[in-house]
Amino acid sequence: MSLFRRRLMIQANRLIDGIDFSAQPNNEVWYVTTDGNTYSGIETMGWGAQVGLKLVSNTYKNGIGRAVYNTTIETIGENFARFLSQIKIISLPRKVKYLHAYSLGYGELNVSASLVFLSNVRIGYSSEFKWNAGVLYVQKGLAKDYAEMKSTHAGQDGIKEIKEINI
Repeated sequence: MSLFRRRLMIQANRLIDGIDFSAQPNNEVWYVTTDGNTYSGIETMGWGAQVGLKLVSNTYKNGIGRAVYNTTIETIGENFARFLSQIKIISLPRKVKYLHAYSLGYGELNVSASLVFLSNVRIGYSSEFKWNAGVLYVQKGLAKDYAEMKSTHAGQDGIKEIKEINI
């Protein structure tokens, strides 16, 4: 196999829906919507959000939304992107360490949005919920850390599939 072909294969393995999330800055949340429009559900971080974190801009160009914040995102509060029916993919930057329980994909059934975690994110727990989402993409070796998210609870679907990526 030629070096060029090997590089193409490596690049293709880093793409999710044609997007290379490895270039995502630590102060941005990237997303793809089902309708090609800006998603306003990420403009408020909610309870437990990182102190001082503020949205600077939220744009949608060339098939990708970029919510840019004033500093590196490390903690995401409740109600952030809570309703994902308009989202196809949402990606959290590498520096995110903690995600509150009632944030991504809580409150809706049959959600097919995919979630991309570029780091090992600790998730706030509540026995009252399970996320509803399609595919959860996590770094190589971390799938087992999120396995319990595939289970169902209170009639909700949970995560349908967990895939490891190398981004």
